Amino acid sequence: MVKGFVVGTLATINSMMTPFGGIQNPNLHTYPLQLPQMNHTLGQQCARNRSNILVMNIETSGEHHITLSIQGQLCEKNGALLPVQFSVIIPQDLLDLSYLHKLPDNASYVVAKLPSLKVSDTEPPLSAQSSGTRIKITKRPLSPDGLTPIYLEWLPNDAGQIEHAPMTVWLAPQSSEQTAQTSSQAPGGPPWARIEFPELIRQFSAPLSVSREVLPTYQR
Repeated sequence: MVKGFVVGTLATINSMMTPFGGIQNPNLHTYPLQLPQMNHTLGQQCARNRSNILVMNIETSGEHHITLSIQGQLCEKNGALLPVQFSVIIPQDLLDLSYLHKLPDNASYVVAKLPSLKVSDTEPPLSAQSSGTRIKITKRPLSPDGLTPIYLEWLPNDAGQIEHAPMTVWLAPQSSEQTAQTSSQAPGGPPWARIEFPELIRQFSAPLSVSREVLPTYQR
């Protein structure tokens, strides 16, 4: 979705995406990611470059899983633009704000038999194997800013392979007003305030914030 965008700010993303609202998949929710301040080691060229744009797509059509995709571009320290595009499948449980908030701190459980996005020429996809992909979900204690970290850890499959590096999502603060607002803005969308992708650790030393500037496309 971001691939053909011209260089611009998040405001530009908002204005460019709005006209396409009527033709989007109702199970697809789109959110721009607010980027943390670029590390000073990236140099003067990146500090002046406003072309760091990342958009998160959440597809909720799966019964027990979500497909999360990131698309966009980032500025490298030499001023060059780095295309970013990757997808990962995560458990549908991460959309259930009430359930996750009720979990005890440091409690863990495993979600099994999730589909896999990895397919090789010599092996069938993991989704066709007996065990499927297994993800361990652990609720961490409340962070100083009032967010609830949920740690995701991909466990090895029968062949000893790990689908994805660990990642963390931070739940929005628990309050009736916040929960109602989140539900009205993004039914089926993520009740998350921040998210940390292992693919982007090289570019950023801080998690990305989930922007609510762009509502789910079917609400436009």
